[in-house]
Amino acid sequence: MVPYFLWVLIYGFYFVGVKLIVLKIAPQFIQNPDSTALSWSFLDWVHKVSGYGTPAGLGDGNPEFAMQFWFVRDLIIFTVLSPVFINLIKRFPVALFGCTALFWIFGSCSVNGHLPDALFYYILELYLGFYDINFFEKVDKIKWIESIFLFVLLFIVCNFIEITFLSSCLTFITCVLILKFSLVIVRSEKLFNAAKYLSAFSFWLYAIHMPVLNGLLKRVWLKFLPMKNPFFCLAEYFGVTVLTIAIGLALGIALKKIFPKLFALLTGGRG
Repeated sequence: MVPYFLWVLIYGFYFVGVKLIVLKIAPQFIQNPDSTALSWSFLDWVHKVSGYGTPAGLGDGNPEFAMQFWFVRDLIIFTVLSPVFINLIKRFPVALFGCTALFWIFGSCSVNGHLPDALFYYILELYLGFYDINFFEKVDKIKWIESIFLFVLLFIVCNFIEITFLSSCLTFITCVLILKFSLVIVRSEKLFNAAKYLSAFSFWLYAIHMPVLNGLLKRVWLKFLPMKNPFFCLAEYFGVTVLTIAIGLALGIALKKIFPKLFALLTGGRG
């Protein structure tokens, strides 16, 4: 919970404070000088901090100050509601799972944001814990060829047919592949030690990559290497991504070494 509000505060200052400062010093660099925090309504503030109270034309349901933190926001809400969910699992296990699955299937097409996916996976996790089901063992029984075949099939279908539920299924299969790959890493001592060290920076990279670092790198890249053809587009996509990870990781390592307590605070105690 603490990292969510800290990062929203940091990015909020970047979007609000920095814009107002630049507006005073060099207004010619501001594209929309009339659209500042001074003109926002209460609902605008609610949307930018939480993703709710969405203004007209913004239907993503993500916190605008730190949009990648939608899952932390949902996790906070679901954790508060978890006693209710657990009670429903005890009383109506089949009905709750059925309703949640239906909401996941059909709600994805009609509800903005990630609520159907987030709710389904959270409830599924509660079921796994409540009934003591070892999901890793289940995943380990799925063959690599089966996982890869489903992934490729859904990937191809999703590129030709725009159905939100199929995209959600692709996400699920991708998670299965990642878990299977994680098992390979765990079984190798060298890979495990390297992954253990880098895992301390996973949340940091996720938090810092957008919207500032990736956005700035993309602007610099396009200034020197504009997207003139498909090759340049592909180079920009992978080049900016690699630079974002490399620079973000370097910043994380430096911050952890110089200010370990601050790094722990910003990453929820990781590292």
